[in-house]
Amino acid sequence: PGVNLPAIFGTYLYGRAMAPADDRALARRRASSASRADAQVAIFGLGALGSSAALALARAGVGSFDLFDGDVLRPGHVIRHAAPHYLVGAAKTLATEMTIKHYAPAAKVYRSDATWNVARLTAAIKASRVVLDAAATPMYTMLLAEICIGAHVPLVSVVAHRSGVIGHVRVMRPGTDPCPECYRTRPAMQRPFAPSAPFAAGG
Repeated sequence: PGVNLPAIFGTYLYGRAMAPADDRALARRRASSASRADAQVAIFGLGALGSSAALALARAGVGSFDLFDGDVLRPGHVIRHAAPHYLVGAAKTLATEMTIKHYAPAAKVYRSDATWNVARLTAAIKASRVVLDAAATPMYTMLLAEICIGAHVPLVSVVAHRSGVIGHVRVMRPGTDPCPECYRTRPAMQRPFAPSAPFAAGG
């Protein structure tokens, strides 16, 4: 206790840069870890992107997950899914939960295959700090966006194309960024790179 390792061993230890270990830096890391541990993330779609994001967030210390997917893990999914091959045949929600628990046993995980139950979706979104939409279904994204706007919860939508060669990530912070409907109804050449005042007010 109280020993300043960087002062003793220098900035580098065994060839690797050490993270700052002063009291202020440690306090910042503790506060950040506590904030993540108290956070809940709702994830819709647990394919290659959704399952991998869930696992990355669990490893980063996020404490609670609400997982939505009505599909089953199949042999062809395993090459790109976060869950291991021995969970083939399980619901994707269960397979992802078990994978999360392997790395973060203390994480709380809620599961649902009722992906179109608006009451259930609304409750999950209102309880979450951020929503990840990895379902890659435009009309479903519209539904999630509408609920997120009402609940004032940020929505991150991710889609991969051409077997994962390309993809896009869209962030919607209600009241700040355009909603998916704004992008859908506005001609492609007029879509803003940054939200303008009318878009921000509308979505």
